[in-house]
Amino acid sequence: MANEVLSEIRRKISDEKYYPYWPQSIRYPFIFVFLCFVALSILALRALVRDGLHENHTVVISTVLILVAVAGGSAALWSAGFRYFGLSKRIAATRSTKYGSGVVIPANRAVDAMIALLVLVGVYGLTSAYLHYTSASMSLLPFGRDTSSGANYMAVLGSLACALAILFLAFRSNTDYRLYSDGMERNVRAGRLSVMKGRKSFIRWESIDLVLTQRSIGYSGVETRNNQMKITTTSDIIHSRMMKRESLTEITVQVSLLPVEPNALTSLIRYMKDHPEYRYMLGEPNARELLRPLPLRERFRRARQAKSSTGPGCRPTDQSERSTDV
Repeated sequence: MANEVLSEIRRKISDEKYYPYWPQSIRYPFIFVFLCFVALSILALRALVRDGLHENHTVVISTVLILVAVAGGSAALWSAGFRYFGLSKRIAATRSTKYGSGVVIPANRAVDAMIALLVLVGVYGLTSAYLHYTSASMSLLPFGRDTSSGANYMAVLGSLACALAILFLAFRSNTDYRLYSDGMERNVRAGRLSVMKGRKSFIRWESIDLVLTQRSIGYSGVETRNNQMKITTTSDIIHSRMMKRESLTEITVQVSLLPVEPNALTSLIRYMKDHPEYRYMLGEPNARELLRPLPLRERFRRARQAKSSTGPGCRPTDQSERSTDV
């Protein structure tokens, strides 16, 4: 019975009324950029196979080019519109002693990945410099840097990378959102050196008055992909600890920083705001399925419809909606 109700809610949520707030269209220039990175990786791999066994500098250069091609190709494919292929495994069920069962949407791991990369670079640079200073080995130094000045350069690079990693680790901030049958909770944990300070904000579904979706546009007119959702309420938001410039009746959700398809999250919040009879489904074990995005082809189709309905060159950047019945 619960699965049937969940499927019915997903069908209603995916109605044209709720999609798309941020159209996900194909951007062909980035597809061309992706193909260029693919060609670069093929050339680098070919050079690595052909000369890598005989030339150490070829191994280093080819490996760096392959890593750059993989990172650049992934970013180009994302920018081209091929993203959110399914429901993230990081979105999971959670339970609160105060609000019961629900769904947690954690923040993405971009900062954690950057910290890990800086640590790897720092360890490599300091290790290679140490082995050179102790005359143990110079094999870890890059080609052209197997000298005393090269070791000094690697020591400085490693120290700088470790310092940046410590800085990011000391001042990192994590934000997750939890959806319960009673409302939505934002949990912020901000680091200040060795102290992690947390603050929670809770919004009841019945107090939500307005949900505004918007997309930031760069000065040159280029989309910066900073998708935001602003929620205003008719009553004060419950804050565990007020911060400066924090409103009692408005909260901003940085949707682009979450591992969830933006339209799916916004549609679910608006639907739960309008339909109290289905809020209990957020406490079901498979409630995370309510955040599963539409198939990629369907999202492209709706993006084309949204673009044609607004006319050539006109794309909506702001949408708002008050409580309505479906």
